[in-house]
Amino acid sequence: MYWSNYVESHVKLSRKSEASVESDRVLKFFMDELRVIRASVQASMKNTSYNVTIHLEPEDNGVIQSSTCQCPMREFKCHHVAAALLFG
Repeated sequence: MYWSNYVESHVKLSRKSEASVESDRVLKFFMDELRVIRASVQASMKNTSYNVTIHLEPEDNGVIQSSTCQCPMREFKCHHVAAALLFG
């Protein structure tokens, strides 16, 4: 639910996040009791990975409070965040 809300109407974002999960690029994934996701997602073209943090609403309603990623797209929606959501 969170992933589909995040990638809604972004076909390229959807495809890149699916490819990341299928290629086992989500290296670490953890969600705590406060519904904060912390993940590490490997970049597709580089030998590096980016740390992702996602804060979900306390209720399981599909709403993401905020998300951050260390990648250059950090100001916008990125496929690293989308991959972490899809993985989880």
